[in-house]
Amino acid sequence: EHINELRHEVESIKKEYDIMNNANNQLKIRVRELEGNVGSYESVTNKSSVTITALQHEIKEKQEQLLELQSRIRTHMEERETSERKTEGLNKKLHELFSQLNIIFGADCGVPTPAALENLKTK
Repeated sequence: EHINELRHEVESIKKEYDIMNNANNQLKIRVRELEGNVGSYESVTNKSSVTITALQHEIKEKQEQLLELQSRIRTHMEERETSERKTEGLNKKLHELFSQLNIIFGADCGVPTPAALENLKTK
């Protein structure tokens, strides 16, 4: 009877061992899956870091281009304003010259236009 009890106990231990062995195998499989996921996550993280770095570089280049364009626009606007002031000054001088010509010729030479200049040449 003691032998039967021992056999029964051995059988119970074998079953418990099989259950624990299966659980252990399942845990090993799960650990391998998780390690694979970690590798995938690391890969995604590395790719994301590379993408972020590339985007930051591109943003920096675009900001530099923007600053260059803004500088060129400012220069263009300053040149335009200078040209407009110069044109206004030349128009004022032209009107003054036409006024003096009106006094000299004693006639109305008209408004300073290309046609009026041609008329003056023929007089």
